[in-house]
Amino acid sequence: MSGRCGRGEWMRYHFNIRSGDTVIRDREGAEYETLADARCEAVRSARELLAEMLLRGEVVNGRSIEICDRQGIVLDVVMLREQVRLP
Repeated sequence: MSGRCGRGEWMRYHFNIRSGDTVIRDREGAEYETLADARCEAVRSARELLAEMLLRGEVVNGRSIEICDRQGIVLDVVMLREQVRLP
């Protein structure tokens, strides 16, 4: 999903994975029309990562996906633990 929309240029967002002080940087990024679109992708990715971590018995608390612009400025954060829906 990259390219141009009829309404203007798309923006490149980077999805960095944070666990405490450790950050795995997304060097490539991906283009989305809006920050809301990028957040939807980050939520989907967080759920996939969460499922993999749970299957391996890893601790999830404190891990997040940071949505950043080209300069590395954090625009939004998706917490993995917030993707779990419990009754």
